[in-house]
Parts: sequence; C-alpha cells; structure tokens
Amino acid sequence: MDASTKNLLDFLGNNQQQLTIPLYQRKYSWTERECNQLFEDILKVAKSEEKNHFIGSIVYMKQKAHMAGSFNDLMVIDGQQRITTISLLISALSDYLFSNLNENVISHNDLINFLINDDESGELRYKLILTEDDKNAFIKIVDNLTTEEKIPYDDYDSIRVIENYDFFKKKINEENVELIYSGLSKLQIIDVGLEYGKDNPQLIFESLNSTGLELSQSDLIRNYILMGLEPEEQEKLYTIYWHKIEKLFEEADSWVFDRFIRDYLIVKTDKQIYKKNIYIDFKKFSKGFDQVEPLVRDIFKFSSYFSCIAFGKEKKPKLREALDSLNSMGYDVTYPFLLHLYKDFDVGSLSEEEFVEIIRYTESYLLRRLICGIPPASHNQTFAKMYNELDKENYSESYQAVLVLKENYRRMPNDKEFLRNFAERDIYSLKNKMYIFDKFENWSSKEPHPIDSYSIEHIMPKNPNLSDKWKEDLGNNYKEIQKTYLHIIGNLTLTGYNPELSDKSFIEKRDMVPGGFKDSPFRINRSLHNLEKWDEEEIKKRRDWFVNRALKIWEYPQLSDEVLERYNSHQHSEVDYGIGDQPNLNENSPMRPLFDKLSDNILSLGNDINIQPMNKYVKFISSSLFVAIYPYKRFLKIWLFKIPFDEVIDSENRCTNAEDDGYWSSTTTELIINSLNDIEYAMNIIKQSYNYVNKG
Repeated sequence: MDASTKNLLDFLGNNQQQLTIPLYQRKYSWTERECNQLFEDILKVAKSEEKNHFIGSIVYMKQKAHMAGSFNDLMVIDGQQRITTISLLISALSDYLFSNLNENVISHNDLINFLINDDESGELRYKLILTEDDKNAFIKIVDNLTTEEKIPYDDYDSIRVIENYDFFKKKINEENVELIYSGLSKLQIIDVGLEYGKDNPQLIFESLNSTGLELSQSDLIRNYILMGLEPEEQEKLYTIYWHKIEKLFEEADSWVFDRFIRDYLIVKTDKQIYKKNIYIDFKKFSKGFDQVEPLVRDIFKFSSYFSCIAFGKEKKPKLREALDSLNSMGYDVTYPFLLHLYKDFDVGSLSEEEFVEIIRYTESYLLRRLICGIPPASHNQTFAKMYNELDKENYSESYQAVLVLKENYRRMPNDKEFLRNFAERDIYSLKNKMYIFDKFENWSSKEPHPIDSYSIEHIMPKNPNLSDKWKEDLGNNYKEIQKTYLHIIGNLTLTGYNPELSDKSFIEKRDMVPGGFKDSPFRINRSLHNLEKWDEEEIKKRRDWFVNRALKIWEYPQLSDEVLERYNSHQHSEVDYGIGDQPNLNENSPMRPLFDKLSDNILSLGNDINIQPMNKYVKFISSSLFVAIYPYKRFLKIWLFKIPFDEVIDSENRCTNAEDDGYWSSTTTELIINSLNDIEYAMNIIKQSYNYVNKG
C-alpha cells in the first residue's frame, strides 16, 4: 500500500489513468443537500488564508492488466461520491467558462483535461467511469462539453447525476466563478494506492465502515462477495444476478435489503439473526460454499421469493391477494417462514391452495393475538421456527394443529376469548384499525371498495360536551355510555366526510347529502340507513354483528380431537418445556400472575427478545442471555447477566451480588420480588441488563 498527500486537481489531471467505479459499488447517491454543502465549503476555503484543504482519502487498486503498462486503470474502493461530485462541478464550471471567458480562471479547454484523456479513445477517453446506472449520463455530460451537437438524455440516464450537474450550473455565476476555481485548487486528498495480489481491498472497506461511514450491511455483503473476484467474474455475477437483485429493491429503503439478507440467513441457518450482526453472520454462512456463483444464485432465487412476498410481485392472483392482505397488517416477522414456504411452492411440493390457506390462518393468528392484547415480542422466534414444526406431507393441516397447540404467550386465542376481547377492545387506538375495517367492508366481496383515502368516524361523537339531542338519544346514563362504547367496533364506521359529520346528531349524520350514512357506498353502513336514533342498544347490536363476522373472517382452525392428539403426540416426542411445566408456575400457583405480568413487561422491551422455558427456570435472551427468573412458592428470584454488579443502578439497595454464587459464570446480580407492586422497580433493574448486552 502506498499513501501520500496530493493536490486533488493534480490527481485528476494525470493523463495516464482512468478511475473506475467497480460494479459492486453502490450507485452515485449524493443529493442536492450534500452538493450544496460541498459547494459552500469550496467557497469558504477560497476565502480563507489556508493554502491547502484536506477533503479525505481516495482509495483505489491498480488493476492487474495495467500494472506493467503506462496507462493505469484504478479501481476506486473509497471516495467515489466525492470524486463524482467534484467531476460534476468541474463539468459545470467548464460549461460556464465556454460562454463566459475569464482571464483569472483556467480556460474551458484546460478544465476538460480533468475529465478526459486526449490520447485515448472509446471508454478509455474518460477519466472517470461510473457504475452502469450512472455511467451513460456522466459520459453524455462530458461529451456535450466537447461537441457542438448536444446529446439528449433519455429515460435510462441517472436522474441523480443529471440533477446534481444542473444544480452546479445554476450555482455558478460571474461573482463566484473565480472563488470556485480557487477553492478547487486548494483541495487536498490522501492518495492511497493498493497493490493487486498483496493488499486486501475488503479489509480496507470494512475498516472504512468501522470508522463511521454510512455503509449498510448489504453494502458490505455485496463487496465481500464480488470484490475479491477477477473483473470478468465480477461482471458476470453482477450482470446475471446481483444487478437484478438490486433492481428488485431499488424503490425500497436500504434497510429492506438488509432485512431480506437477515431473513435469508434465518432460513438457511435456523438461527435468530440480529440486525447488527447480519454481515458477520453472512461471512460465516458463506464459508460453506466452495464457489461464489452458487451462493449468489441462491440469494437471487430467494430475493425473487422475497419480492413476491413484500413487493406484490406474485403473478398468481389468489396467492398475491393473500400476501397483500397479510402485508397490510404491518407485520414482517412472518417473512422467514414465508420464504421457506415459497421455496417449497416453487418446486411444487406445496400447492397454491394450501399456501393461501396457511397465509389466511397466519392472519387469524396475528389478529386474534392483537385483539386479545398478547405481546408480539415472541413473534420473531415463533415464525423463525414454525417451518420445522410442519408435516411436509400435510402442510395446512399440520400448520393449523401447530397454531391450536401453542400455549401461554404463543397461543392462538380461541373463539370465546376472541369474541370477548373484540367486543370490549378499543379498536380506534389500534394502528391496524384500517386493516380491520378493510376486511369488514371487503371480505368475500367480488366488488371491493378501496378504503385508503377514507377515515374512521365515531357515530356517537368523541366530544365530551354532547349536544342536547345526543343526551336525549343516549338517555340519562349518556356519560357512562360514551365512556364505555366510544372507541369500540360498534360505534365506529368509515367515511370520507369526517369533518362535515363532526358532532352532528345521528339523524343529521344519517341524512346528510352528500356524505351521510344513507348516502354512503359502504356495506358496513347499510344497517344505519333506517335507524331513528343511536343509543346503547343499537351500539351493542352493531358490535355483535361485527364480532360474529370477525369469527368468519379470522377463523380458528376446526380440527378433530384425533387430529390434534396425533400432532400433539408428535410435538412432545422431544423435550420441550413450557411455562406451565414448572410446579411453581402452573395455573394454580400464586406466583403465576406475577410471573405473567413480569414476563409481558420484559418481552415488551424489544422485538428481538426470545423467551426460553427450562426445567426449573425461564430464560430471556436478546443478543445474549440477559435475565432469568427462578419461580419459588412465595417469590420470584431474578438473575441478571453480563452487566457488572457495581454498574447496576439500584436506588433502594434491593439487589445482591451474585457474581460468586456459581450458577453461571456470567451471573452478576440477584433480585427477589413477591408482589405486583414490585414490577416497576424490577423492570428498572432488568432494563439495565437488556441495554448492557445490546450496547454498541
């Protein structure tokens, strides 16, 4: 590795080199915000007394084919965003000086020399070659500076490159042109050249990431896969596979690509993968492949499955409809499970009918748990392991049995529990309320009404200052009725006229044209057409209609006792402890309510937490084990892990040092609680342990 300080313009002016952004690098991504900051910095540098201004390093590797020749092909490892942006600024400055000569500034033709190699032809003529998505736009910009006939842009040219070039053209004027060139002339870089076959570019790339550059996990993975290959192999794998993968995700945020890689690893390793460890775990997994191409091909295959699940790319209408409905709930914890199923569906071992049925029961499982207030923190672990619990000879039946047989915090609420909770639940406060109303309005209909542009209307108004007419309709007990029924399903409906309906009386809301309930196109408003008043009795009737319809929409599996017993026997052929298996945590134990409340609070700390019942205790695991609960007849013993005892903030001195007790080498702290009043204090202690194991 050679490193030296160099003037940026001198570096760009070398006529014996070409800077190439390799295929695996992410495309040019600076926005007007970053361009403006660079522009202002250059003007500031020009006005300052400093002779040189450092703007970072340019790290590159000389390509094997050119090391012995006079022309150097430099593959850029780091610095492409700065180099590209400054080249766009130089292009804009050259364009300005072509029509506005200025003796105090370098000429238009001399500026062109920072962009092209005069003695070369074809692509070698250009001193900077960007990645495929950006290359053509930049070449057109440079060519238009040197030819009379201007080359138009087309729909395939990079919008970001063109917009930033136009931004700089607008910023350059007679007053600042000399300052711009003066500032550019002062810019300094660290010129870092790597030697092919000796220096490892991937290690350089990883070290850059560790110093705070915003490189996503998928950026690191793409570079890890492709960077070490010969250029021909890079281009082959990028063109056939990786570029197509990126196209699938180009309209999504970068974290979605990271999420896909995480789910892919969960499928392949049957292990929980944590966000911050995606790249590390991927490197471990990839070592199982002797060659790169089978790995990239497999990722490509699963990325197509993911796009069908997450982006609505499935071609079969019934399956796409089922996936869209599941996605509208807002859960993505099911994706590893669905990826497993897509693989089987792709090879023909899982039918479309069974696949759709499994998705429908997944919706029911999630919605019933939501309505019944069961914390969702266990979903990650549940769905990561779900596929292995299925009988591959009978996918749907075994899946239904698995759901029915789950217990405690992973249970699927039965009809009785579901109906009771749906009747009483505050539906209006749920983030999934529009999903729920969409299902009520459109379930089983061949003429669905899209509801995205509508809002939820309270038939009985939210305003506590009810009008005299509302008080009359509701009766003397109107305050209690409003408090009890305001946000439940029976008092809610859909409308596009929420502000107009406001606090009007029921008859006014019913008869208003346009927008009244009689005028509404929604099916769920038909029962309101002929009512003369809205009171407790009518709210209950409408509530009961909804909750009974809910039983049909979000079905509970109907399996015979014989079928359940068959799957239950299979499940218990291996030791699998449950909460209720422990004598001091059975349903009649006085400590069970305390444990359940504490467990729910712990699981609510984060979606990454898994609960693992053991023979005599219960473990809670995040990135590692952070707390365990030992149940006794009259109290719960809580053990913390990893966080040193002397770092635990224990304001009431209720904790004891457990570092030398010998239970585990990582046990540090012990706390005993025996009533619900202790929950808040215990959670303050437990949260410290959770934060400690997840720090950094």
